[in-house]
Amino acid sequence: MSNARHSADISLRPARIEDCRAVVDLLAAVHLPPAGASEHWSRFWVAARAGEVLGCAGTEHHEDALLLRSVAVHPSAQGQGLAERLCLQVLEDAAAQGFPEAYLLTTTAEGFFARFGFARVPRSAAPRALRSSPEFQGACPDTAVLMRLALRRPLPWVRRAGLEDVAAITRIHNQGIADRIATLDESPKTEDERYRWLMGRSARHPVLIAVAAGEVVGWASLNPFSAREAYRHVADLSVYVAREARATGVGTLLLGELIRRARQLGYHKLLLTAFPFNEAGMALYAKMGFQAVGVLHEQGTLDGRWVDTIMMEQIL
Repeated sequence: MSNARHSADISLRPARIEDCRAVVDLLAAVHLPPAGASEHWSRFWVAARAGEVLGCAGTEHHEDALLLRSVAVHPSAQGQGLAERLCLQVLEDAAAQGFPEAYLLTTTAEGFFARFGFARVPRSAAPRALRSSPEFQGACPDTAVLMRLALRRPLPWVRRAGLEDVAAITRIHNQGIADRIATLDESPKTEDERYRWLMGRSARHPVLIAVAAGEVVGWASLNPFSAREAYRHVADLSVYVAREARATGVGTLLLGELIRRARQLGYHKLLLTAFPFNEAGMALYAKMGFQAVGVLHEQGTLDGRWVDTIMMEQIL
């Protein structure tokens, strides 16, 4: 397969019957059971580039029970948020069709699915129709964990920020300041300041927001790294998630979309600085393909003490 890290045009679409072989091959390549994928192809979504399937996710319907299955991304396309986007797409479809909950079986990705709100339940909690599915009857090992998600709550999605979002952006930014996890700023921002900041953004430095249930739950931006022309292909970035939405996958969703937009805009590299004590943030950046390149010792003061920051980068 081609190296999708250099692609800006990976898109999601419903699977076609001619995708069946590629999906089965992908599942086998990442050691997921391919049994039944061809039979349920019409309920799959794929991530594709120029006709090449790089990721997939699907569902099975067993009477009124829904099983999420086959969430897979080819190694050449990992680290771009494709798995998150695929999961959100198929789960949104399931919610729109009226399914009240979704189930899955996993042996290695319990932490990944927990970010969407899936929680472990006893295997005996599975609906009767689901227990008779091939996955329960041997396709998945007995050690696989059963997880369940209520689909009544709206799932988050990302869009470009508008001036109507200034109040929410300010609120979430100030939470990050108060919680001492995202910035060396110690003084809260005002809505007037954030309004001027947003009005001054160029097309190459977009601001994105994550929305769930009609409420803004996070924001992210690509920022100028330097005014010098030689650095025009490098961008700094910011990601802030509302307190009530942390550890739900919103940060992953925003960062994945930032990376995708950066590729579209022709950036060569993304940079960020993070606090080493922000373990959740550091784990997110590493998962999304960022590598630490150095420690800036005693970079600034926070509450009267010197703090270090870690610089991380990702070559796009």
